[in-house]
Amino acid sequence: AGREEDRARLALEKFMTRAWRRPVTADEVGRILALFTRIRPDSPSFEVAMRDTLALVLVTPEFLYLVEPAGEKGSRALDDWELASRLSYFLWSTMPDETLFSLAKAGKLRKSGALGGQVKRMLADPRSWQFVQNFTDQWLNLSGLKRVAVNPQFHPNFDDLLKDDMRLETQHFFGEILRTNSSALQFIDSEFAMVNRPLAAHYGIKGPRGNGFERVSLKAEDHRGGLLTQGSILLANSDGEQSHPIRRAVWLLDRLLASPPAPP
Repeated sequence: AGREEDRARLALEKFMTRAWRRPVTADEVGRILALFTRIRPDSPSFEVAMRDTLALVLVTPEFLYLVEPAGEKGSRALDDWELASRLSYFLWSTMPDETLFSLAKAGKLRKSGALGGQVKRMLADPRSWQFVQNFTDQWLNLSGLKRVAVNPQFHPNFDDLLKDDMRLETQHFFGEILRTNSSALQFIDSEFAMVNRPLAAHYGIKGPRGNGFERVSLKAEDHRGGLLTQGSILLANSDGEQSHPIRRAVWLLDRLLASPPAPP
């Protein structure tokens, strides 16, 4: 029994450190280990008892939430482990990787050079697409696309695939500005668009031959630069039959200028 408890303790230390995304104390391990000790006599095997014990870890607040206890005087600076989780869930929507864990363990993540370098690394990683999608949808209210049903009598060539492409266009556009560290003025007027073949054909501009999104240079006569001319913005702020200038104006004030109109 003593040997099994030692095995369980070692397994819990390793598992809890990853699940809670920080080092764990002996007392914390001991509280979870108490469940193993209690259920082991009635379990058919060590593995079954261990499985049930690990399941408990996965319903603890430390696993389900970003736990950041307040300091004695209220607010306090995040420690390296907390910062690693903040970065990772903000930019990747998942737990920190080994690089972040290593920097946190060494106490180096909060240093400005290391922090800036990690942000650049994480944004260059494909996992940052989660951030691009989530941030763009919330900021620009792209969920409005789902609420608009396009009347086929007014727009017979429009389908849901094109609607999905419009949403992806805006997401890729934001991602390109983020990736290249371009000026925020590009959101108002840009010399490029992010389109695929179906969307370029819909807009009447030259674009890629495939369904993948690519950066395409625009001419002045294209009138397609920036967010305000993108299909997702125009459609989400319409009624599905005709354009709706008032809705677009409210969206512009609220989402781009951070100055929503006063109630009527």
